[in-house]
Amino acid sequence: MAVLWQTRRNGVTYEVRGAGQSVRLYSNGIFHSQWNSRHVFTGALWDLLTLPGFLLNSSHPLRVLVLGVGGGAVIRQLLALLDIDEIVGVELDRTHLQIAQRWFGLSKFDNVTLQCADVRDWLPHYQGDGFDIVIDDLFGHAEADTLRSVDIDRGWSRQLASVLLPDSVLVVNTVNKSEKQAIADVLRPAIDADKSARASSCVGAGYSLRHPLYDNRVEVLHRSTDPVSTSQWRKRWLEQTSRQVLDKTQMSQARNHLCRASRWYSV
Repeated sequence: MAVLWQTRRNGVTYEVRGAGQSVRLYSNGIFHSQWNSRHVFTGALWDLLTLPGFLLNSSHPLRVLVLGVGGGAVIRQLLALLDIDEIVGVELDRTHLQIAQRWFGLSKFDNVTLQCADVRDWLPHYQGDGFDIVIDDLFGHAEADTLRSVDIDRGWSRQLASVLLPDSVLVVNTVNKSEKQAIADVLRPAIDADKSARASSCVGAGYSLRHPLYDNRVEVLHRSTDPVSTSQWRKRWLEQTSRQVLDKTQMSQARNHLCRASRWYSV
């Protein structure tokens, strides 16, 4: 694996490595992101952050908010697979944003806006249009491990809910099983409280996605008047990706992820 670029800033060593046609981002030796335009789906954990977009049956291009950009692999997947109007990415690490633009190719997309900010300050002051998809992938690094940068609590969950459109999807990457229950306990009342403000007629359904090689659980909230079943979700994925250039391996990986999806509550 070749080191394509390296720097050290503020005690953090950043590396961009090449592995075949793939570009990878490492911070202090921790593997953050990978992108290969020939393999949109790789069977990696971040595939789980993109799949919930197929819960939506939208007739209009989607507005997406990504909190925690890293190298930008999730943004590249969304652009490749969904009809996107605009993606707003918020990232605290300025070097990650520079890498995402240069090495992961985000600078060439006019419908991608990247902002360097602390999301805990940015989100409460946001006053723009709502989003069809909100992805919370807020992780930092401590020595040789990754940790969530923002605690999942009632206040944060209300902030996430406040920028969701009536028919929308919220995706949160959690560290372990215990956080799954925590986010379930927090998100349900947060969404209930937000109904009167934005979408009194909306109900919702929660789903959990897991990867066999990781402890992470990706928790998904689908706000809709008619939340779909996991079987409908799989069918929609197949229908909407039939026109994409995905090989059999990538399609199989996505189907396997969706087969492991479980519905864990309705509101």
